[in-house]
Amino acid sequence: MGDLEQNLDGYRILAQILIDLRNALHAELERYYGHEWYRAKPLQQVLNRLIERKEHEQAIDWYESEYQQIIDFATFEDLLEVLEADSRLLPELRTIAPSTPLLHARLMEMETMRQKLALARVISENELVFLGTFHLRFRKVMESASKSTNSEGESAASNATVAAPANPVGSPPVTTSSRDVAPPVAPSTTVGSSKTKTLKEPVKHANSGPQPPTETPAQHAAPEEKPVNGRHAVVAAMDAGDDKAVLESLYREVTTIAEGLWEREVPATPSVWPRVREHAWYEKNFSPLGLQPLSDFYDVIDAIHGRIHDGLAKDELQAFLKEHNFAKILLALRDMFQKNQL
Repeated sequence: MGDLEQNLDGYRILAQILIDLRNALHAELERYYGHEWYRAKPLQQVLNRLIERKEHEQAIDWYESEYQQIIDFATFEDLLEVLEADSRLLPELRTIAPSTPLLHARLMEMETMRQKLALARVISENELVFLGTFHLRFRKVMESASKSTNSEGESAASNATVAAPANPVGSPPVTTSSRDVAPPVAPSTTVGSSKTKTLKEPVKHANSGPQPPTETPAQHAAPEEKPVNGRHAVVAAMDAGDDKAVLESLYREVTTIAEGLWEREVPATPSVWPRVREHAWYEKNFSPLGLQPLSDFYDVIDAIHGRIHDGLAKDELQAFLKEHNFAKILLALRDMFQKNQL
């Protein structure tokens, strides 16, 4: 993959993550602070930066005539500062960054790559692999957050309709608003600068706190799913023709393995894939569901496992991933899961 093509792929993923995160956080801010969320005290420092950027862009002749929301000028660093100011916002992100230091590290890694791409500096194969891996899970998290917000909104509207008392004639209507909610104010956190590091060593930043301990290869394995009627869950799903359940199992295993490869350079041992590839379901659905990226992914993982036993060095692993277009495979996997509405 050429450097320019690699940067274009990286930009497409990063832009989608940034836009989705902006939209989700904007919805959360309105949910807790109301339509004047930008007036909340913990957000003033971030808001001033966003206003300054918007005013600067307005002074440029080619500024778009279409109105731009103030949140559209937020970088990953700005969004991180808002998330750290109020821990209630987007709790779903904790599934991919379970601790505050890890969330800080992940979003600052994104900000580092955003700045590199803006300066037309080449991002590495490792960074593209990280982006592809992160986006696999991030997309699902944002979908979960959207469903949760919509569900709570519908529930609140329904409760308000049922519980609202009739107003006496001539009385002003009783109204409630999320602006009436007074959220706790958390201190703002100053974000430090960052530098991208290798797969094995997560990025460390100023004030980021201790990083989660690195597991040894023996500790790291794809989680086993609960058996169904004495059979492995994915086998039961294939026997029942439940394509979505099968793909869900594969999705969980793929993301676990890919994250392990990024964080530890040692991929987990698959338990779902060996059962899938030997089942008639796989051959039947290979073309209809577009499962070629799965085969490509696990072929690379199998090869890595074989080479690790032979003492594969870190730089050799990185060269191996690049040689086998692993970043491209992750992008194809993302598209395949998305195409199948997963």
